[in-house]
Amino acid sequence: MKQVWLLVAFAVIALHSALWADDWAPVTPEELALKASVVEPGADAEAFFWEVRVKDDLESDGRSVYENYLRIKIFTDRGRETHGTVELAYSDRSKIKDIEARTIKPDGSILLLKKDAIFERSVAKTKGLHLKAKSFALPGVEPGCIIEYRWRDERPLESYKRLQCQQSFPIQKLIYYFAPLKLDEYGMNFQGFHIACAPPAKVKDGYYKTEIAKVQAFKEEPRMPPEDQVRSWILLFYSKSQRLTPAEYWSDLFQHPHSRRGSESRLVLRT
Repeated sequence: MKQVWLLVAFAVIALHSALWADDWAPVTPEELALKASVVEPGADAEAFFWEVRVKDDLESDGRSVYENYLRIKIFTDRGRETHGTVELAYSDRSKIKDIEARTIKPDGSILLLKKDAIFERSVAKTKGLHLKAKSFALPGVEPGCIIEYRWRDERPLESYKRLQCQQSFPIQKLIYYFAPLKLDEYGMNFQGFHIACAPPAKVKDGYYKTEIAKVQAFKEEPRMPPEDQVRSWILLFYSKSQRLTPAEYWSDLFQHPHSRRGSESRLVLRT
């Protein structure tokens, strides 16, 4: 019986891998023909989209899973040099899995990243923390190519999340999906910083979706303020639901003046 269950488990894993490998979004003629950035004229590269699916679950003592998918057009040699090699950093408390990548040449031909072209290295190690990175160079990258890659990032369950909205290149469309835990007394709150984003709309399979168009590239500057004060990001966090009357609200605000600061800009996502 144990052998049967092992065979079933291997079959499920193989099926998941096969489906993951075959579900790349179609490349359009307009994407192949694009010659210059739509968001920032003169940019060396630009993402057509960056899609992230964020899901919390209680498996394996709880985890937060991020599934990332990026499609980027390379315009210049500098874009090839800068973005043709990808490095994904993570800590020893997290896992980077299911890396897939490919290059679409200007004529539509496709070069797949081989599994043995993905490397892992140690970045920094201190007491209680080990930072690592997985890196890969996409094959055959040249100006006019499209590169795309995706990966799965698994972390211990997080009560709050900092979701980055900017990369080192402009993004035509940023899409975030959120699937919060189903909790009776707690809801997930959504708040954007330094970016205008529409309230998440409920879609299928327990997810909420928000979409942001024409995201500028993040550029570091000498003597700039701390990064969190200038970079665009979204905060997701769980908090206890409260249904207060007006009198109760003002009484609670008077007693706890700092606990509700900024609450008017938050949106609670209820499952």
